[in-house]
Amino acid sequence: VIKFGKNGTKNQAYWKFQYPDANLESGHDREYIQEFYRILERAVDRRIRRYPKAGAFLSGGLDTSGVVAVMKAIKKASFQTFTAGFDEKAYDETEDAKIVAEHVGVDQILTKVRFDKDFPALLEKIVWHHDAPFSDTSAIPSFHAAKLARNSVNTVLTGDFPDQLIGGSGHQIYALNRQENDSFYKTIFRRMNLHHAMARIPVTAGTVSFKDKIMRFFYRESFPLEEQRILTSMPLPPWLKNYLYTPSFKDINALNDPMAIGRAMYSDVKGQGLLNKLLYFDVLSYAVDDLMIKVERMTSANGLEAISPFHDIDLVDFVARLPEDLKIRGERQKYIMREALKPMLPKHTMNKKKQGFAMPIGEWLVRSLSDYVREILLDSKTLGRGYFNKDKLTCMVENFLAGKTDYASGSEATIITLITIELWHRQFID
Repeated sequence: VIKFGKNGTKNQAYWKFQYPDANLESGHDREYIQEFYRILERAVDRRIRRYPKAGAFLSGGLDTSGVVAVMKAIKKASFQTFTAGFDEKAYDETEDAKIVAEHVGVDQILTKVRFDKDFPALLEKIVWHHDAPFSDTSAIPSFHAAKLARNSVNTVLTGDFPDQLIGGSGHQIYALNRQENDSFYKTIFRRMNLHHAMARIPVTAGTVSFKDKIMRFFYRESFPLEEQRILTSMPLPPWLKNYLYTPSFKDINALNDPMAIGRAMYSDVKGQGLLNKLLYFDVLSYAVDDLMIKVERMTSANGLEAISPFHDIDLVDFVARLPEDLKIRGERQKYIMREALKPMLPKHTMNKKKQGFAMPIGEWLVRSLSDYVREILLDSKTLGRGYFNKDKLTCMVENFLAGKTDYASGSEATIITLITIELWHRQFID
């Protein structure tokens, strides 16, 4: 926001997520659970009053299922829900969504996302709609779900944001468990701030040799637990950039260091516990720069409006004041939300392992798109941009297609990110 005054103009944040100086007191679980539900119900009610004919996305997970259940409790009458699934069973949640739809008593409309010869064209279309090199592959099922919903409604309610706001991601549980159980020596090692020295040790990215795994482990462990979250959120972690980038591109990257950006976020919440630090980073980075963009662009691409009740300002402010153990308790993620919705949802949904909106992009890239991957990433136009070392990029791509890489040496996220960057260049720069 730009404020105008007698002495000129001043930039000021309109609103920013932050934790209050004093949290709510611990030991009032039932009271807080009831208050959480009351605020969530009001948030949903506000939105369906404005959009009385709205449908809802329904994945079968806790977040969308909770929104659908609250909508039904308010509306009483049935409404349409929309689910996108896959033929690949490991990624398909349509049966989970069907269980919720039948339990709550709403209509369910399904679509299956399948690989076909038009997939590269769809990928290019999605890059065009994002206006940026955006590489979250869950945008693909989101696009299909939005296309399906637009045949019936103009607006849908979604279940986006609880993972970042309340604590529903595996990396948060992992970090908390490590904080509790890691040895004294690991803790001391993380406090020694050796990552600058570790970064100078050469690592042969693009491979999964034992030596490189060990070096990457020590490099990663030289950061505090919350900063390790910055590393793991990068589709191209620092050692991979150091391996792939040309000297000139390394210089450019040094001026836009993601670690520095992440540390600046954490500096706002120095006095908070580990969970609140991780949530703060996820809210200010993943939620804003990935989740919200993905949903808005993919629904808008189909002329559909999507609204999440979990972005309600009253709900966000309430959760920000909660004690950490009401967000994650032991191994129970989104604890307060689970307790609030438990009476309304089937046990299957409450006990279901979190899946997210993952898709079999790795399988598709290797099984059906290997020639396409080579054509895009190893093309003379791509290599001529001067970003990547030709031999090292070729090595990584071939190792990926041969199944010889892991998350740190050239994962599917790395490959699809590089493809997306090149497609964006061809559409918007060239």
